[in-house]
Amino acid sequence: MRTRYRAYCYASGEIHIGSFTPNGAVELATGPHRSLTQEIDGVARHGYRGELFVPGVPETISLAEKRDALARFVDWARSGTRINTWRTGEQVRADIDALMEVEG
Repeated sequence: MRTRYRAYCYASGEIHIGSFTPNGAVELATGPHRSLTQEIDGVARHGYRGELFVPGVPETISLAEKRDALARFVDWARSGTRINTWRTGEQVRADIDALMEVEG
């Protein structure tokens, strides 16, 4: 069985790929490492040092704005995928709301 990797991001909008989603991060998508990496590379915004970001998230100030930008991004990204499994915007919003309750 192939290992399913996870693309996740933090409140900064920086995207990482790993075998699990760490505490405090929001899972964006799952899939085989190669296809997930290629897809994230194609849809993410690239930083000056090679970082990958969710478009629109680094520019926001409030957590609510970050949540909405992230939800829009995953809904847009999932509309074009064929291999990887993207979360829905509603799932991402619920994850962020749960994180806000824990931290709040």
